[in-house]
Amino acid sequence: FPEDDYLFFKSYRKMVQCPVYIVADFECYVKDVPQTEETASQATQKLKEHEPCGYAYKVVLSEEFAGDYDSELVVYRDNGHGKVAESFIVSLHEEAERLAPILKTKKEMDLSAEQELAHKAATVCW
Repeated sequence: FPEDDYLFFKSYRKMVQCPVYIVADFECYVKDVPQTEETASQATQKLKEHEPCGYAYKVVLSEEFAGDYDSELVVYRDNGHGKVAESFIVSLHEEAERLAPILKTKKEMDLSAEQELAHKAATVCW
């Protein structure tokens, strides 16, 4: 156990910047699961089931890419087809296709002369 009450992340130099991430949330109805004689005698019983009824997500880009991509909150509500998860996957594939050209763009590193020398002289990566 740690000596303090809280743990803190301290290895900031080991962090890798993520150019894009997606924040998503599913909404579900909680339904009762009908019990049968067979399930009633089991040690573990499934009593409730989550049925997705909608989702929302937003694509978040780092500052260097923010101007290249317009991302608004996407909200989906089930219209009775029950294909919420499938719709979410299709939407993510569409976002990936829209993001691909941006993420494939190579950006030059903006290094000072001193940083460039240190980079070329480095023999160990973290």
